[in-house]
Amino acid sequence: ILTLHRMLSLVTFFFRGRWGQIPRDIPVPEVRMVSTPNGTIRVLLWNVGKPGIPLVCLHGLNGSPWAWARTAGWISQQYPNAPPIYALSMPGHGDGTQTHNVSVDLENTMKGICRALEVLQADVFHLLGHSWGGKVATYIACKRTAHVKSVVLCDPVMPQGVAPVNLLAPMFVRLGFVAERRVFMTKESLDNGRHYVMHMNKAVDPMEKNLWGDMFKLHGDGHFHPRVPDSLFWDIVTKTLMHDIKGLLHHIECPVLCLRPDMTVSPWPGAVRHLQKLETVRFGHIAGDHC
Repeated sequence: ILTLHRMLSLVTFFFRGRWGQIPRDIPVPEVRMVSTPNGTIRVLLWNVGKPGIPLVCLHGLNGSPWAWARTAGWISQQYPNAPPIYALSMPGHGDGTQTHNVSVDLENTMKGICRALEVLQADVFHLLGHSWGGKVATYIACKRTAHVKSVVLCDPVMPQGVAPVNLLAPMFVRLGFVAERRVFMTKESLDNGRHYVMHMNKAVDPMEKNLWGDMFKLHGDGHFHPRVPDSLFWDIVTKTLMHDIKGLLHHIECPVLCLRPDMTVSPWPGAVRHLQKLETVRFGHIAGDHC
């Protein structure tokens, strides 16, 4: 199965996907921990103090705010006068992030994110969300219309949820995350494990090392376990991702750009039909795969 994951990196090249196009010498973000009623959220920040409406980046399931570090760093490098960019950790994800025994449903996740943005004095903001983060961004756009100026969705989980087959057959989900949800016995095996993940750069890179290391935690048994526990992981898969919010979409007032790759998380016919009904939504194409 791990070899299959490595082979998928070749498949994405077939679909014209290209990894490693952003230079590695990009700005390192400032890191802050923000306390909210729902727990502690870690925020990576670029262009701090610059004027303008900030861009808020939300990562996907089992990920980390470091997933946005390369993109955000490149933007801040190419456009030094651009507004601030904030990449936030989702509930239970990332080193230092804590969840105070609250549900990770869309409502509580939104409240935690919006509280963190209040602390950062971001009353209005643009949203950029990938996968699960895309669904959360959609929900925030539905519920906090006065605060959201625009939304970019990168292959999001659709408003009506993930493909029904994923709920009926958890094996598909396990296969998708098998390279990232393993227990590594040693630090050396952990370091080598990242090479099986198709969206990881193969060269040693501080941003990639932070992203990969952020996904694991050293336990008392001396082994490195996934930072997101199975109970939380499957709660998100079977409940949060399946939460049907298509009935809220008519509340969205801001422009929305939905970007979908060749290898999408929502490949079934009619997956985007609910978003297509909205006048403010436009669609774009990304070469490559979901990651």
